[in-house]
Amino acid sequence: MLNQRSLEPLWQPYHSLKSKISPALAEWVLEPNSMTAKLRDAGGSSFRVNVIHHDWSIPRPTELNTLNLPAHSADIVREIELICHNQTYIFARSVYPAKSMLGKNYILRHLGERPVGDIMYADPRLTRINVELAQLRPGHVDYNHAALILKNPPKSLWARRAVFIVNRHPLLISEIFLPTILE
Repeated sequence: MLNQRSLEPLWQPYHSLKSKISPALAEWVLEPNSMTAKLRDAGGSSFRVNVIHHDWSIPRPTELNTLNLPAHSADIVREIELICHNQTYIFARSVYPAKSMLGKNYILRHLGERPVGDIMYADPRLTRINVELAQLRPGHVDYNHAALILKNPPKSLWARRAVFIVNRHPLLISEIFLPTILE
């Protein structure tokens, strides 16, 4: 369901939608551990990151709200494709608040093609909170991006997002799961 005020989906608590996801896709969407590690297991040496965007930007309204950031806050926004076997499995969007770029997290400014999971899961105090799911449909900006790389885009795509506390600072990670992940 699209939010009427924007092209963002209606993000809902994890527990309210998890039963609507097919068992095969649920193995990915409901993964409680590192998605980077899961993709490396699935793709071996073929796993790679394609950076689409990594720069200072104003996050979307629901991202600002989720991270309790003021309107028009300039933060790092990173959009990437996570690729295995030369196929995009996941489109990911991350928001790194400016205030979270301190200390050990400074490296987030210059990740290049390195997955953020390598940094996050190196922190033994890593905490994942506010896990939400959404069903994306045509018209949603992330659905539209995914449709560009899919030969036959489905009627909807599943996405999840969560706030991670990394080195005592919040990061928002959103992942859109493409049907190629099941092939």
